[in-house]
Amino acid sequence: MKLLLTSVLFALSPLLASGTAITSGTITVRLTTGTFNFSGPDFSVSGVFADGNWDEATCRSCQQPGGVMGVNGGVSGTDFAPGSATVDATSFPFIPWGSTAYILQPEGVSRFDVSGPAITLDAGPGTYHSTFTFGGSLCGVVSHDPLGRPQPCDVDLRGLTGSGIVDVNINSGGGKLNFTSAVYTFTPEPQTWMLALAGIVAVLGWRRKIA
Repeated sequence: MKLLLTSVLFALSPLLASGTAITSGTITVRLTTGTFNFSGPDFSVSGVFADGNWDEATCRSCQQPGGVMGVNGGVSGTDFAPGSATVDATSFPFIPWGSTAYILQPEGVSRFDVSGPAITLDAGPGTYHSTFTFGGSLCGVVSHDPLGRPQPCDVDLRGLTGSGIVDVNINSGGGKLNFTSAVYTFTPEPQTWMLALAGIVAVLGWRRKIA
């Protein structure tokens, strides 16, 4: 059993070393605000952000039926409001994500970048779907020095990656189609399960050969 577990972890290690994978959760975008709540290996986070620069939200009521709407977007820095986090069993019930700690080091600033195929609005009002990929980081600071200056990230989640399905809700008014909300739902990376399965199959084959 120990050998089996070791082999599975070995199979997973190349993927885990390439970034911090988000395996579940959502990002919700509306006209003036957004929320996030997602998790991965040994962490879960949540929070709020301003509207940022999301294609669907900036379009608002500019789409005619048959038009194309993007799902790309991003938000960074002080656009983030406080939220919560649990990392390696340590809980932070209130943590600012928009701190400018590490202001000279961009990797220490919270940011989200999302991209995916654009959607053709050819079915009138309703919910449209696209795939997306995600990259970003979260820097949460709760400690300060004696002068009140923020210290390095108490929660430092760099190299966040993920992918999934985005559902964009559209309604109609005045002969145009209006964006109302988009929900980006993360799904586990297929490579994770494929690598784990490959490790299990290899061990089972080795044990059969020895037997």
